[in-house]
Amino acid sequence: MLKAAGTVVLLVMLGSCASQGARRIVYEKAGAVDADRKRDQAQCATASVGPRHYSMIGAMRFDRDLFDACMKTRGYTIHVVPS
Repeated sequence: MLKAAGTVVLLVMLGSCASQGARRIVYEKAGAVDADRKRDQAQCATASVGPRHYSMIGAMRFDRDLFDACMKTRGYTIHVVPS
């Protein structure tokens, strides 16, 4: 499961880069260490990609709104910053 979660996080990061161009999204939470953020991102990414989120060609797609909502419920603030 950990390997799959890492793959999902990588897909999230790649999808973010492709869709945001010269911007990046930063998730911040007071008191959270890098391991906490990575864990939360992996869990939110898993919840945001799945059988209920298919594109027209049948490939799973990432739902950025669900991901952001999940991170917000975990106490993160979201910032879009220039790369």
